[in-house]
Amino acid sequence: MNWVALFPGQGSQHPQMGLDLFNGHEETLIENFERIMGWSLKDACKFASEDELKQTNIAQPSIFALSYSYCLEAIKKYGKPSALAGHSLGEYTALAISGVMNFEDALEIISIRSNAMQDAVEKIESSMCAVLTKDMKMTIKDIDSLEKQGINIWAANFNDPGQLVVAGLTEDLEYIIKNPKSISAQKILKLDVAGAFHTPLMSSAKEKLDVALSKILFNEPFIPIVMNVDAEYVTKDSVRKQLSDQIDSPVLFLNQLQRLENDIDPDKWMHIGPGDVTSGMAKRSISSKEVKVVNSLESLN
Repeated sequence: MNWVALFPGQGSQHPQMGLDLFNGHEETLIENFERIMGWSLKDACKFASEDELKQTNIAQPSIFALSYSYCLEAIKKYGKPSALAGHSLGEYTALAISGVMNFEDALEIISIRSNAMQDAVEKIESSMCAVLTKDMKMTIKDIDSLEKQGINIWAANFNDPGQLVVAGLTEDLEYIIKNPKSISAQKILKLDVAGAFHTPLMSSAKEKLDVALSKILFNEPFIPIVMNVDAEYVTKDSVRKQLSDQIDSPVLFLNQLQRLENDIDPDKWMHIGPGDVTSGMAKRSISSKEVKVVNSLESLN
């Protein structure tokens, strides 16, 4: 089957996610995870509150490990995917599945990345909001204009033709939320996230990530991956810069989907991991093809 796997990022977490995976996945999900992270994935999934799971250093490793394991199950059923793409954190899941880095290295990098991002957001009050617009070009132009006027907001995620995520200082986001016409928006919704990811406010996190990435030996992918920062295919030579730039640059998920539709033209797209967010992005961004959600073992049937 010609199919593409899509992996979610932070924000897809929820209490009691992934509990059906723990029978039969003890070595990967429990022993390796606890050895690297120093805390129990199973306990986090089973007992953590919504607020606890929202913490970047809890959410990111958990989503990665669950998405990775669900994908292994999907491959058993459907065969190797034709291509992969991840949204923000989900890019690391794609890289681990494709062999660019192994599970353990990816988890260690995610641990460093998530802690660095958590440290960055604690330095300044920031957030993100979803922007619905009928004129994406004008909205982007307006955001750039406000930024030049000293309002600290940036386009952070391009998710589908009518939606992007804007991030920045909380007080500056409040301005556009109260004045959606200032960025030619129909509607603006504040997101329940820890901070302004994929913006220049993550510069301190980028420095720490770069040190960690410099120590990893990368491989060529055995499944093609289109990357967030440039919508280009990853290679072992390009991956380090693509991951480094991703942390403080916009996620071009819409461009990734369009690139894969043009190049691969898959029969089926699959969101793999907690929640279902990338399935909605895919449905709104590509021509009418089947979009499936795999967020439990039962959903594979």
